[in-house]
Amino acid sequence: MLELKSGVIQCVEPEPPLPPFVTRFQLVLAEERLSRLLGALDVPGLRIQPTVVTLPGGQGEVHSHCRIRVGQYFTLDQSRDLNLDGDRLLTLNDEYLFVTTSLRSKLEQAGFEYLKFSNGLSEFGANAT
Repeated sequence: MLELKSGVIQCVEPEPPLPPFVTRFQLVLAEERLSRLLGALDVPGLRIQPTVVTLPGGQGEVHSHCRIRVGQYFTLDQSRDLNLDGDRLLTLNDEYLFVTTSLRSKLEQAGFEYLKFSNGLSEFGANAT
């Protein structure tokens, strides 16, 4: 997927139907129900924007997702100094997403079965399995 100057997200490779949650480098797309919940929770630094996704080969457009812009960016060397109070969504190097314990609990209770969580940075580096 790549973002055009117009703000439209274009699928560049054939994919199955657009999944409810998509993360790529500098890109987070979420289906409307998740986007609405995140907006209602007033997560600090989060901006939610309606978007259009064009499918390859003239297969049409998808209007069921929103672009999630995450305002809390960090690098590994900053990980010990993060404010993790309340509901927060953070991005590591504009690629990996993290949520605070509070937000994780709310997302799990809301029934977003497609979201998978691990504990902290346990899936990275030497800890990855």
